[in-house]
Amino acid sequence: MYNKDSILSQLEAEIIEQPLPVPEVVHADKWLVSSMLQKSVRRGEHERALRAAYSLGRLDKDSFWRRCHVLALEDVGMVSPDVIVPVLVATASAAWRRRTTDWRVALHLTRMMCSAAKTRMADEILMQAEKAKHLMPLRCELAAADDHTLTGYVIDERRPLVERCLSLWYLAGTQRFTTDNMPQRHGSIDRAVEVLRAVNAPASITESCIAVLRRTQWPLSLFSPLIHQHIQRLSLQHRSYDVPPAPEVDGLPIYAADWYTRTGRTCFQRLRNAVPALKPFSTQQVGFGVFYAEGQLIDRTLTAPELEAIKQAGEDADMEFTGCSPAQAKELRQILHESIGLLTEIRLEQLRRYLPTVAKVEA
Repeated sequence: MYNKDSILSQLEAEIIEQPLPVPEVVHADKWLVSSMLQKSVRRGEHERALRAAYSLGRLDKDSFWRRCHVLALEDVGMVSPDVIVPVLVATASAAWRRRTTDWRVALHLTRMMCSAAKTRMADEILMQAEKAKHLMPLRCELAAADDHTLTGYVIDERRPLVERCLSLWYLAGTQRFTTDNMPQRHGSIDRAVEVLRAVNAPASITESCIAVLRRTQWPLSLFSPLIHQHIQRLSLQHRSYDVPPAPEVDGLPIYAADWYTRTGRTCFQRLRNAVPALKPFSTQQVGFGVFYAEGQLIDRTLTAPELEAIKQAGEDADMEFTGCSPAQAKELRQILHESIGLLTEIRLEQLRRYLPTVAKVEA
């Protein structure tokens, strides 16, 4: 049973009962802070995550709320629907957040996501659907298919999950959930919603995902009810890890300097120039290699052999799309493992140069 008001009332009661202090502000640009938020939630680093959430909200409140629901779907995922549902409902309820106080809601949701078991399965499915070479014939076929055919693919539980998600993506349309990597198809988000509601998934999951469909260009909220349905068939195992702490500069952990930040790209270019064995690889491939190496650092997860296979297939598709074969990706992982100390030094030096300039601008 889905009751939005009941979910929001429960969240508000929790916020009142368990208030959080105002965290210290991290003085960095919003891209670094956003990266810090995502990685610290993934690692279950509560204090860092709360600092990042509060800091991003101060820098750009709209950016935080856009990031929040993507973070929930991409880095927490459908192994923790009890966390995902209230996060999605809250991100789609701006008036309620203002009444409850935005930053208090943001901190509470961040703490919930930090404590949850996690999977990056939605993003791994997305990488395959969008980029896997062996799926190109299917992409072309489905791009030309009619709504009836696509609907049949989506509701057929015997089909591979990635095929069902790809069909739903085309049904909604690539003009809404954009990509340069697939044949284009004008779809209907309303038709996709109708089909989603026919999928055998709990209404709370389906409706909370539908509530955020129009708030992002990524189709993760489309895929998630199908993913939840699929996961229910698996025998999942709990795994917990002690994630090693990362060094930081002025409160910003070095892992925030990733491929999707300007500072991170500078670091990877410097690493590539300094390590002769990395010369055959592009800076982008180095950045992606680091992203996937660090992406394994999750504090709590629920997994199964099939989910491990999906994870590897997603990474292979993403790396191969950059021109890096699975064999080359394996070689790259080994070189990066041997170069991690140098990368740490480069990141520390680069952040020490950059962060004082941000603080000076803020002052």
